[in-house]
Parts: sequence; structure tokens; C-alpha cells
Amino acid sequence: MQHQYFRATPSDFERIFEIMDASFPDNEMRTKEKQFELFTTNNYYNIFCIGNDTSRILGFIIVWLFDEFIFIENFATDETARGAGLGGDLLDFVIHKFNKDVILEVEPPQDDLKRRRIGFYKRHDFIYHEFEYLMPPLHEGDEFLPLQIMTYKKEFTSEAFEYYKDFIYRIVYEYQF
Repeated sequence: MQHQYFRATPSDFERIFEIMDASFPDNEMRTKEKQFELFTTNNYYNIFCIGNDTSRILGFIIVWLFDEFIFIENFATDETARGAGLGGDLLDFVIHKFNKDVILEVEPPQDDLKRRRIGFYKRHDFIYHEFEYLMPPLHEGDEFLPLQIMTYKKEFTSEAFEYYKDFIYRIVYEYQF
């Protein structure tokens, strides 16, 4: 079966959010309204999809495109398409399309699922960093969420980590220090 990669349009959003909602806990994703607002108004915020030859979206990746790096916010495939290599194909597509430093967040390796997720990224040449990182809350009343940072083929110094963390907090999460 042939797969296509494409930049999402607003008409794709319902399907994308359906996959997102089934794949992430509420504290790791924005509300549907906020996602749609960012998607339709923020030039940094982009969604790329992988679909089959019947135009069905099978996976998506939300990418913040900045001048010097990209930040992957959410990334998932439809549960019926998992295990077929589509997620890895989509990740590789985005990495090679932009040829920039890539940063993403992962949950700490506290159980098998989280360790497998980290292993997936490592197989795609990401480096797991031990720096302390807390994702700012996405909803009123939520706490900071302990996560870890992974970067594509690039080891971070603590100074570089702090620079990127501050940038992500300020621009992606609109967090004011």
C-alpha cells in the first residue's frame, strides 16, 4: 500500500484530533479549541500527516518550525495502524524535510510502554538527556509535568539545554517566568 505525506489543512483537523485524543492523556495535550486556534493562526505550528491511498489519515506529527530547530509537540498514529512502521516513516520524513536540530519531550522510562517509546526514538537516532525538565501546564489547575528531552543526533550541553528549554517555555507554552 502506498502512503502519502502531506501538510494538514483545517479540513483534516477533526481526524487528527480524533487520533490525538485517543493517544494522549489530557495533561499532555491542549484542548481541541486551543489546538485548532494554534493550527489556524500560528505560523510556527504545523501538522504533517501520513495517509493511505484512500486519503485516510493514519498518523500525524505536530511540529513547531523555528529558524534554528524544530520542536515536536505531539506525534501519534491511529491504533489500527500501529506496528506497521508508519510512525517511524513519518518521523523520518519530517527530520529530513527540514534538516534542522530536532527536540521532543518524552515521559521518563518508568514502565515498559515508556521505555519502548524511548527505544523507538533511540532507533531513530535520538539522544535521551537526563536534564531535569518540567513541561508547563496546558490547562488551568494542572501541575508542571516531569518529562525528559530527547534530541536528534545532537548531544546538548547544560547551557544549550537551558537556552532551548527557555525558548520552548516562552514560545510553545507561552509560559512567563
